[in-house]
Amino acid sequence: MKRLLERALRLLGSWRLATLLVVAWAALVVVWIIPFEFYGLPGAQLKAIVYREFFFRALYAALAVSTIACMALRVTPVLRRMSRRPSEQAVPKLPSDARVAMGAYESGRAEAVLASMGFRDQVRGAGWVWGVRNRWSPVGTLLLHAAVLVLMTAGLVAVFGAPQFSGEAVVAPGERFDSKADQWASIDTTGAQPPELAFTMRQVNASFYRDILLFTDLEAVLDDESGRPRSMTLASPWVRWPDGLVAIKDFGYSADVVVSTATTTSPVRTYKLKVFPSEITDTFDVKVGLKDYRIYLRVYGDYVDKSGTPGNRSFNLVNPRIVAQAKEVLSSGTEVDRGSEVLIAPGEPIEVPGGRIVIEQLQRHAVLRITRVPAAPWILLAVVMASVGAWIRLVTPRQEATISSTDGAEVSLAVLDDTYRRARDREDELVRRWGGQQ
Repeated sequence: MKRLLERALRLLGSWRLATLLVVAWAALVVVWIIPFEFYGLPGAQLKAIVYREFFFRALYAALAVSTIACMALRVTPVLRRMSRRPSEQAVPKLPSDARVAMGAYESGRAEAVLASMGFRDQVRGAGWVWGVRNRWSPVGTLLLHAAVLVLMTAGLVAVFGAPQFSGEAVVAPGERFDSKADQWASIDTTGAQPPELAFTMRQVNASFYRDILLFTDLEAVLDDESGRPRSMTLASPWVRWPDGLVAIKDFGYSADVVVSTATTTSPVRTYKLKVFPSEITDTFDVKVGLKDYRIYLRVYGDYVDKSGTPGNRSFNLVNPRIVAQAKEVLSSGTEVDRGSEVLIAPGEPIEVPGGRIVIEQLQRHAVLRITRVPAAPWILLAVVMASVGAWIRLVTPRQEATISSTDGAEVSLAVLDDTYRRARDREDELVRRWGGQQ
């Protein structure tokens, strides 16, 4: 029975089976999952159609079992490799093409040379000295295998855990956003919980090439819950630990408006407009005294007079002008003109019967894409573990060095590497430090 279990473990943990399962998994992702993602299938439907199919679950389970078997087969050899040391009675086996150096063999000298190269964990025998450096490097192999298991755990969280949230928020400078409040412009997923975050938008910067509608820079700066500034660009979102992501997607113009009459002046109110590019007309509604008005406007961010027609030098907000017209909204819903179109700069009034409307300034607001990925902490942990494991194995591999002599006149030297087999550069350094080569 024990032999049968060992054979089953070797079969499940073989690299051929693992490779076959990984290739099958990759093919499933390419031909089945990516097309659904490409056509924008919501996460809940993707789970129902794809992730909870029997074939998907069976393949996932087989891949998990294979990974666990691979780890089980390699844990013992890795532990043995870390504790491997020759006995004082057994001469370490050297490769047939070991380097040969001149000079009489001295054990004290051999120990000092090995120690100077980092081989401080040593064993001395009759006519030889053996040393090891980076003894614990094989731990990197275990970390790499464990990273695969953590990544598969992330897959389980994504499939059977809470659904991923995705939504958009439009936030103007000076405005505070709280994900718990109803401040979302749109939500793509129903039933999913947004990440818990709150912040205050500080500023939004957008720059374009002079003559084309192409960003040279789009950046948003906000203050998080603790007052710490966070910066976002198109290529660098704000990662809100542990599972939130805030990315700037676009921008628009916001107008800070003050309404005044003969006796009162209203507080500043910010209206988020859809007037970019400049040819688009947008509206906002205000109350002046007891009357309701609808203001139609177009914004020219970099104004230039083109033979009496408003135009732009560029798409940048450097010399703004506003083409505005006020219409009174009657109780029946009918709109009545209360003046012709006027060209004004920020701070100049729009005169209406009974008062005035002043657009004090134009600012840019940010259109933010906010997502919550419950599996993100697991994915990040897997990436960190895999990176650390690969770095340990490739950059600091376990190395064993031996200096030995059989006749006292010639000295044989060799450096063996767990990852790269023979460490030729280290052997060259060992020969140089010993003091010569034949």
